[in-house]
Amino acid sequence: MFTAKVSEKSKSLMFKVAVATFVFLFVVMLGPGLLNLDSSQVLAKSKGGCKQVAKAAKRACNAEVLDDYWIANGNCKNIPDSDERSDCIQEAKAERKESKEECADQFDARKDLCEALGEDYYNPVIEPAEFVLPENIGGSADPNPYFPLVPGNRWTYKTSEDGEVTETITVEVLAGESITIEGVECVVVRDIVYEGDIDDPNPDDDADAIIEDTFDWYGQHEDGTVWYFGEFSLAKEDCEEDEDSCEGLYTEDGSWKSGYEGGKAGIIMFGDPEAEVGTVFRQEIALGDAEDAGEVLSFGGETVDVPAGTFDTDVVKTLDFTPIDPAATENKYYAPDVGVVLEVGFEDDESTGERVELIDFIAGP
Repeated sequence: MFTAKVSEKSKSLMFKVAVATFVFLFVVMLGPGLLNLDSSQVLAKSKGGCKQVAKAAKRACNAEVLDDYWIANGNCKNIPDSDERSDCIQEAKAERKESKEECADQFDARKDLCEALGEDYYNPVIEPAEFVLPENIGGSADPNPYFPLVPGNRWTYKTSEDGEVTETITVEVLAGESITIEGVECVVVRDIVYEGDIDDPNPDDDADAIIEDTFDWYGQHEDGTVWYFGEFSLAKEDCEEDEDSCEGLYTEDGSWKSGYEGGKAGIIMFGDPEAEVGTVFRQEIALGDAEDAGEVLSFGGETVDVPAGTFDTDVVKTLDFTPIDPAATENKYYAPDVGVVLEVGFEDDESTGERVELIDFIAGP
């Protein structure tokens, strides 16, 4: 019978490995319990939650690009004419390259957002009992002055590009309507975008001009902070190449709901924005569909002149952006007791010439 001999040096090495293994298992499985932590939290922090999400989104984006390419490639190969077929395939390849570059840009933007927010997983704690009932806002509960969700409040805006009006927008807090999301009874706000310059727009009389019709869902926390719980949006399909073939079609792109398929609520306006100057925050998260974020840039010191009037007292200025479209950013200006009074668009930090100005504000009863 052969008996192996183990040297003292090997014994020492084996002992060190055993101790190291025990310490690892203790930290991961037993340590968290003694420290009143969940072992998954320990592992999550070690992986870097925010950037892991960004990497997953990039993989999904690239997979979608390949899917779109091969569908386009297959359609091209069904073209009888060889020259047209070849041109079609080359165009599909060019679109694939451009789309992959967009995926890379989105990934970089998500990483930048992670740097601003930190590496913790985004998982806001929602306590329904801490939210104000919609019918109490403006009554027993003061509304957030910069996002007043008082039933009946109605805003009218006009979008212009280089001075020419392109859209008319109405936003109304619907009285007597609510939706319960993750246990929170949310306010319903209807946001309608009409094509062109329309005076006194009405969804019944001007139905043919509607290019987007959205129902937004908000909840006001007892500390005054307004949370965004999702939206249901219908918009006319973008059919620039063949408008006739798409007439009357609508898409639900951008619709999302907190608690559904990974969607999570975000903050649309802080209860005390003055204390949050410099804070970067998520407004929504439904990966790949809705990823708006913002930063409170300033409180006070801004004067805004729009058709609805001049606002120069305690104006809040924010920067709004999304990793889905990294080049596009927007400055929003909020006036107390009114809300949004002006939006200014930028592309790669250069003005686009687009402004959304408040035309009229009617306070609810």
